[in-house]
Amino acid sequence: NWEEEYYGMFIGQNEKDSSIVNLSGAIKEIGEKNKLSKDQIAELVLAFVQSIPYDDKKAENILSKTGNETMSYPYELLYENKGVCSDKSFLATVLLRSLGYGTTLFVYENENHMAIGIQCPEEYSTYGSGYCYAETTSVGNKIGIVPELKTGVGKAVGEQQLEYFSEDQNSSDGKVVLTEVKIFQKTVGEEYRGIIQTIKTNKEIETLKIEISALSGELKKLKNTVDEYEKDLADRKKELDKYLKNDEVDKYNKGVKKYNEVLEDYKDEVKSYNDKVALYNKKVARYNYLIKL
Repeated sequence: NWEEEYYGMFIGQNEKDSSIVNLSGAIKEIGEKNKLSKDQIAELVLAFVQSIPYDDKKAENILSKTGNETMSYPYELLYENKGVCSDKSFLATVLLRSLGYGTTLFVYENENHMAIGIQCPEEYSTYGSGYCYAETTSVGNKIGIVPELKTGVGKAVGEQQLEYFSEDQNSSDGKVVLTEVKIFQKTVGEEYRGIIQTIKTNKEIETLKIEISALSGELKKLKNTVDEYEKDLADRKKELDKYLKNDEVDKYNKGVKKYNEVLEDYKDEVKSYNDKVALYNKKVARYNYLIKL
């Protein structure tokens, strides 16, 4: 398989070069000094690779099929201190392998994207492959969670903090969903088991996203209703002022009675609106807390 051999060139071990072993060892040492578990050290390795700047210009050239861009070897990425999905995936792969983890490469030809897989319990794995997806292009992406990509750039859009409710909230930018995957360069080694808690947390995150979206729609409708009441009350107030000015007592008294009835309904709608805003903000606070775990 020429693709297996091709990707293997970038992640093959060079016995004469100890830079990768030294780097992974240094990361492991930092983790152990901070009393991190094996799973947390694997997460630390991924966070290190994610923190390397993403090469937006190179990515744009690749996605637009302009220029003559090539994939970088791990040592090239470390030297240049920037890279795209393939470059960073190769580095993450060799670092995790040097720590004994089983890994693989997830390749998405339709989206021109690459990520890695780290060996994990099969029942929790991505695509039932025995490996959990790990995104390298941006920070905050957790092992086991397949993100969407930013349109035209190919950089992952991780879970981002949500703002508390605002009446002028804007819609999000366009995103690309990853589709058909090919899997290359599987190796067997240690398993990452942090995925078990991640899946549990992510289920709550996904539920919150649905609930927050539903509340947003309800709040927009309620805001329209409140606005209509305010306009109605303003019109009635003008009418009452006219009756008072013209000394039309009967019309004024009848108008005041109706005005007060509408005012009570308005207060009920405002209370409902405020209660939903409070609930929305409570769920946003929980969501923002969970995505940081």
